Amino acid sequence: MMFSLIISIILIFIPQLAYSPTAELGQFQTRDNSATVLNSEEAIAEQVEGDRQGASLPRAEPRDPQKKENSRSLGIETTAKAALVLDRASGSVLFEKNSREKFPLASLTKIMTALVFLETEPDWDASIKLSKADDKEGGIFYARAPEEVKVEDLFNMMLVGSVNNAAMALARSTGLSQKDFIEKMNQKAQKLGLKNTFFVDPTGLEPDNIGTAADVAKLLSHALQNKKIQETVIQKKYIFSPVGSKKVYYVKSTNELLWSFLNEGPYELLGGKTGYTEEAGYNLVVASRRDGHEIIIVVLGSKTAEDRFKEIKGLADWAFENYKWQ
Repeated sequence: MMFSLIISIILIFIPQLAYSPTAELGQFQTRDNSATVLNSEEAIAEQVEGDRQGASLPRAEPRDPQKKENSRSLGIETTAKAALVLDRASGSVLFEKNSREKFPLASLTKIMTALVFLETEPDWDASIKLSKADDKEGGIFYARAPEEVKVEDLFNMMLVGSVNNAAMALARSTGLSQKDFIEKMNQKAQKLGLKNTFFVDPTGLEPDNIGTAADVAKLLSHALQNKKIQETVIQKKYIFSPVGSKKVYYVKSTNELLWSFLNEGPYELLGGKTGYTEEAGYNLVVASRRDGHEIIIVVLGSKTAEDRFKEIKGLADWAFENYKWQ
C-alpha cells in the first residue's frame, strides 16, 4: 500500500520536473531534450532590456597578439627616423621607433587628398584640362598641360604613380579653392583623431605637411576601408590615354613591394603609399596580411629608396615570425 502511494506521488510531479527553464539564450529544455528558441521579437526585447540593466553578455574584442615564448628579438635596425608596426585589428603596437615624433609626410599626404576628394562624390567620367599651375616640380610626369584627362585617370595617376600634377588637378576639379580643399584635409585629420598631423598642400611637396608614424598608420587603415582606394593602390601599373589623343601612358606603381614576397603566399599586400622629398627622406606605409592577420607598417625618413623597402619587408617578416595571434 505504502509503495503504491509513493509511486502515485512521483507520477504527479514528474510532468512538472520535465521542464527545466534556462536563463541563458532565452531557451527551455523539454523532455525529449530539444531546444526551442523564443519568438525573435521577444528575444530582441529581452536583449534590449538586458542591455539597459547592464546584464548583456560582454562583446568580444580583438585579442592582442602575444610575443612568442622563444622570441628574444626586440626588432630590427632601421635607417628610418621613425618606424611602427601595428596590429590592425587590436591596435597593439608590435614595434615602434619615434612613432609619435612629427616628420614631413611627402607624398603620404596624397592618401588624405584621395579621402577628401572622394567625399565630393566625383563624376569619374568628367575630364579636366591640366594647367601649368598643376605642374609642381618633383616626381614623375605623365600627362601635362594642356592635355585633357578623365577624373578616373587622374585618381589612378595620383595613387599608383604618385603624380603631383594629378593631385593638384583633382583638388581643383572639386570646385573648391586650394585653401578650402586643404582646410577640409585638416578637418578630416581631426575627425580621424590624427592629432599630430597637418597639411598645407594636396601633393605633399611642402615640408610643412607633417605627421607621425602612429597617425600615418591610422590614416592608411582608415583609407583602405574605402574600396576605391584599396583597389587603386594594389595596381602594379595603370594605362590610359588623354581625351581625344592616341598617346598612351603607362603609369608604374612607385610601391616596389607589389613585386616582392610581401605580395606572394602566404603574404598579401593590401595596399600602401610611398613618399619622398629632400626634407622628408624616403617614406612608406603598407598594410600586409598573413594567415588572416593584418598589420600596418610605417617607415619615415629612411636614407634611400632601397632602405625603405628593405626595412618594411624586414619589419613585416619580423612581426609575423615573433608574434602569435590566439
